[in-house]
Amino acid sequence: MPISLALVLLGLSSCSALGRPHEGATCRFVVQFRGHSYDDLQVAVEPESGRVLGDALVPGCAAAEGAAARHDQRVPVAEIPGVDPDVAVVWALAHDRIFVREAVAIPPEISRLVHAPECDALHEPILLRGPWLGILGPDGKTELDMVPPYDVFLLVHQTSTSRYDRAHLTVRVPASLGLPLDEAERSLAHGATIAVTATCRAGGFVAREVEAVPPT
Repeated sequence: MPISLALVLLGLSSCSALGRPHEGATCRFVVQFRGHSYDDLQVAVEPESGRVLGDALVPGCAAAEGAAARHDQRVPVAEIPGVDPDVAVVWALAHDRIFVREAVAIPPEISRLVHAPECDALHEPILLRGPWLGILGPDGKTELDMVPPYDVFLLVHQTSTSRYDRAHLTVRVPASLGLPLDEAERSLAHGATIAVTATCRAGGFVAREVEAVPPT
């Protein structure tokens, strides 16, 4: 999967996305809010967010070998409808990042967001549309020549069924489609929207049609 925007913005090179340190790190990623510590949880389905509650503190992290130190930072957090803020809040700038209070069981409203929904053939053809997040080739590296097969990653903002709403999905673009995004490479680099018509294969999404919609 592409590196999360949240990881890039916070520079968490020495700490994992789930609040556990990588080998050699000297601290783990936690936030402090209203006198409590919260672990970081990255989800595959973004929750709806409520009102902004204020800023949480991300304490600094001492430098691990070969990594830069992380300084104290503040990030805005918002409430998650139906979830007590004393249990969990969402990062207001990146809704795929949820902060769950330490030593508190993850509520079902949050646990159901951890994994993206599988493709259900009952919904075919499936229409998916949303911001492009990245493209990876079969070798797992960023696709540069735009020659299928490759995987397109998108955040679903519009869909033919609510099952996939707000989900981060992976869609395989097969070689049989030719070069559907070849002319859109420049647009993709500037935040284009991807529109996909997909079918299902073993629970995964396979594009039947795909196009980039340049930003207006």
